[in-house]
Amino acid sequence: MTYRKSGTALVLLSVLLLLMTLCTALGEGNPALTLDQTELTLEKGKGQKITSSLENVENPKKAKTTWESSDPKVATVDPKGSVRARDGGSTVITCTATLEDGNVLTASVSVTVTVPVQALRIQTRANTVLPFGESLQLEYNLQPGNATDKTVTWESDHEDVLRVDESGRVTALSAGRAKITGKTANGKTAGITLYVPTLSPSGDTFVVTPWDRIYPFTYCGDDFDANVRITTGGKAFDFMLIRDGTQMGLLLIPLSPGKGSLTLADKRDAGAKFTVSVQIPEEAFPEESCLLIREAAYDPGEGILTVTWFNTGRAASLGADLRIVPLDAEGNDLLIGDGYVEEILGEEREYHTAVPCPPGGTATASFRIGGAYPEAVSAAIAFDRVLTAREGEERAETVEREFPDDRLLWYSTSEKAYLSIPESTDPYTPPDQGTFDLAKRMRLGITTCPVTGELASAYGFAFGGLLILSVEKDSPSDTMGLKSGDLIFCANDLFCEEDPYFLVRALSGLASGLPATLLMERDNEFYELTLSADMP
Repeated sequence: MTYRKSGTALVLLSVLLLLMTLCTALGEGNPALTLDQTELTLEKGKGQKITSSLENVENPKKAKTTWESSDPKVATVDPKGSVRARDGGSTVITCTATLEDGNVLTASVSVTVTVPVQALRIQTRANTVLPFGESLQLEYNLQPGNATDKTVTWESDHEDVLRVDESGRVTALSAGRAKITGKTANGKTAGITLYVPTLSPSGDTFVVTPWDRIYPFTYCGDDFDANVRITTGGKAFDFMLIRDGTQMGLLLIPLSPGKGSLTLADKRDAGAKFTVSVQIPEEAFPEESCLLIREAAYDPGEGILTVTWFNTGRAASLGADLRIVPLDAEGNDLLIGDGYVEEILGEEREYHTAVPCPPGGTATASFRIGGAYPEAVSAAIAFDRVLTAREGEERAETVEREFPDDRLLWYSTSEKAYLSIPESTDPYTPPDQGTFDLAKRMRLGITTCPVTGELASAYGFAFGGLLILSVEKDSPSDTMGLKSGDLIFCANDLFCEEDPYFLVRALSGLASGLPATLLMERDNEFYELTLSADMP
């Protein structure tokens, strides 16, 4: 029995010793090198120490430790693990420990070096003039150029004068001065003051031609008539003012070949002043008559309109038609009212004068319009047709010139000025006779009237075009479903406002075998109609 007990005790003791040995081996683990950082971000010029430690190493003090940077230009490290940020970028700091038994252990830290902005420099010149409605991209730089965060926020101290977006683009909204300030992500600031004058020219020289007589400029101040003075130098031209909101212009009326100048100045804005050099060459006087309204007045009590005009052409005018639109006290067109389109268009709006006007001369005529329009207090007028006398080799002839609606220069008796600036003063080039002859072959069976400009807007049309007044029964147009009141505003991608002969050109192509695509408007809805050469 004793022997059995002793044997059992020895076995238990052996198992216990084995377990203790295994636990000791497991507790020790493998040697390891650890660092107190895994990622590190530093500003340029700043430093930080990285601490290393050895685990499961018998004699850690006898291990040899070294440090190394993968890119010393970005950050360096000394033998004790102190890192110094040198320049923007990324690098890896590696610690190597060589143990007493020859084993080598490594550990690394990813280091990112940021470069802060030291200064924001605005290069755009202070007090730069920015005309009303125009924009300017501020030019600036950050120092140093390799700054990490280049974000700049912008603000204006007068948003009603100058608006600035997140990119530093400034837009002029009204006359005055405003300071634009930029601020970097780390708080560096810089500012600049910009100036928006009430008057802004479109150029410092202007050459008058028969088709380009309007010098445009911008005015964004208050009360142009009271504050702005216009003076001329020389006697080669006269001028008339054109108004169109802030976009204004001077219609230059050539009187004789030569040179002159125009000076505009705002007495309430010392910086709003400019001078334009004007040249009047021989070519400024067209061969035909060219009538421009100099002055007009309407007497509501008598209902009489009196008009005075220039003839700046080289030929005498024998007479002319004036397009007259009576206006009420609010400036509304009294020709536009309730009723069918045909009835409205049938109202009288053209007046003929047979008063002659020699080249370079002036003429005056009066018209009674108050009887038909008792509510009229003023009028808008424009020359619609001019009769010119030309001397031929055998006999004198009369030449008639008509103008499309959107090329009429409207003069207001209430404003004492022209009302708007045409988008282009270049004349339309009409089709040749062959084009007209081909177009006549494609008879549509409709009667049309041009409705463009303000008249189109008054009728509620989105575009100017040809208004269908009537459709002939059993005609191709009747078969295709066209109706009185439809507006044709585009044919083969050519709009009426681009060329008044747009439909003639399309029908000419149709006669040559090419299809024609018309765009139309009816009751504020748009339709597309394709015509083929074989239509009846």
